[in-house]
Amino acid sequence: MFKSSPIRALVLGALALLLVAACSGGSSDTSALTDESSLLRFVPADTPYVFATGAPLPDDLLDALEPKINEMMKVYQVFLDEILASTLRSGSKDIDEEEARKMAAIASELVSIFSVDGMRAAGIERDSEMVLFGNGLLPVLRVEVTDEKLFEKALADIEQAADEEMATATLDGHSYRYIGDEEMRFAVGVFEGNAVLTILPADFDEAQLKQLFGLTLPANNLAATTVLADIVEKYDFSNHYIGYLDTLKFASIFLEQPTGLNAGLLKGADFDPASIPEVCKTEIRRLAGTMPRMVIGYDEISLDAISGSFVMELRPDLSQALGKVVAAVPGLGLDQGGLFSFGMSANLLEWRKFYEERLNAMESEPFRCEYFADLQASVDKGRELLNQPLPPVVYGIKGFNAVIEDLGDDYDFSSGQPPKKVDANIVIAMDDAPSLVAMGTMFSPELAELNLQADGVPVDLQIAQVKSVAADAYAAMLDDRLAIAIGEGAEKKAAGALNAKSAVPAPAFGMTMDAAKYYELLATSMAMQAQDDDAKAAMSPEAQKALQDMMQLLSETYDRMSMDVRFTEHGAEVRTKVTLQDL
Repeated sequence: MFKSSPIRALVLGALALLLVAACSGGSSDTSALTDESSLLRFVPADTPYVFATGAPLPDDLLDALEPKINEMMKVYQVFLDEILASTLRSGSKDIDEEEARKMAAIASELVSIFSVDGMRAAGIERDSEMVLFGNGLLPVLRVEVTDEKLFEKALADIEQAADEEMATATLDGHSYRYIGDEEMRFAVGVFEGNAVLTILPADFDEAQLKQLFGLTLPANNLAATTVLADIVEKYDFSNHYIGYLDTLKFASIFLEQPTGLNAGLLKGADFDPASIPEVCKTEIRRLAGTMPRMVIGYDEISLDAISGSFVMELRPDLSQALGKVVAAVPGLGLDQGGLFSFGMSANLLEWRKFYEERLNAMESEPFRCEYFADLQASVDKGRELLNQPLPPVVYGIKGFNAVIEDLGDDYDFSSGQPPKKVDANIVIAMDDAPSLVAMGTMFSPELAELNLQADGVPVDLQIAQVKSVAADAYAAMLDDRLAIAIGEGAEKKAAGALNAKSAVPAPAFGMTMDAAKYYELLATSMAMQAQDDDAKAAMSPEAQKALQDMMQLLSETYDRMSMDVRFTEHGAEVRTKVTLQDL
């Protein structure tokens, strides 16, 4: 009964992926997030974490992506085969030949299931509702299925591929499968028209199982609240996918007398909250309150772009203080085109102030809990760090943004061959750019001869060290920034970089990339690397070709990607965006 750990892991992964691979929601507006006939009726209102679908993805997007998904599954099959073959070649003691054969059979079955037609054949439609949540600590994944028999057949096909059957049990007339031992089990079955995958202690009684599988509904469910709808409104999210992790609720599970399913779970783990000193409970709550919740959602999912945010909500005073530690940098956080860009910003004086305030807080209200003894002891080291002097010019630098616009076609990173053509620019934001340049002129007579002024006019960089790298190189300066550009059109690009707009709010970090070009370059480099004898020995020709095909598929799907980190009134926000090719 799936006694092999590798096979068990593969089957469990298969079950989880099978349930989430094609789900996109079941309603078209935020009322679905407060609809007590939706899957949210199975989610306890006090769940510490949840991730749910609330609206179906656009049909035109799914129509365009599904052929790509099918192609991706075909090439991915080769990788799965190669991993197993490579493991056997290496003489792994963890997997024998019989196990590898079974894993290969399971992998082959998964490829057919994860295709568009395969998902439909498993009774999961592309607009099926899905929710992943914690019934207490225990994770539960529920997915709407249109045909229970089709889903059961998909499970049976996986068992047949593995040439092993999972154990079965019944609950209130419902049959389910499980893998596990005398302590914990991973179970899957169909309950109330939903496929359910969960983890449970082996000694749970019937009443506890009914709670976990949703045959007994929670007294208060999440759909009866406005928690998810409020998140959508607060962050201007769509409700295609929405979720959160409540750190305060999570902490409370371990700090208070456990109830519900947590009581049985923690009892089996021999954990007693009474063993935690009261002072520690107070201070753990205090720490959890610095970041009471993390949320995730998307503001756009369309045929043009997919964009969303992961937000670490912070205590208001921390959010306000962190909003001051960044600085405006021209171009940072904005997609200016080109192959790749990245940059950072920092107001070091404000960072120093923020860090000092944290040390002051730990001195005025020190941790008394033994768990945090090392953290409290770090205060003295922190003071020593603050006492280390830094040159004033360091505090004056606010950040940079670098843009690589083009690298030409004549290079191969896989073999270490550098590009012969580089078109790039960098802008550095600072308090007093002329003073920094004046300091540089004391060490470089060539720099002094340039007569670079804070007037924004590009100056040809007639410096030997620069000319050895790029024939065309220009610099331009204003009072609070300095830009340098090299390559074709450098004069114009230096002025453009200098006068680029700054994102609002200013990011602490930002990057953009031409995803289509990036994956195309990877495919090309892999094709070149395939000629290398060592590469041939490490990977089969079929796997090499599949890897190239996968990169090529990605280059034909994605257009551009961007990611930035910002400190807002809500906390720390990580924003991502992917624009799509004309599919």
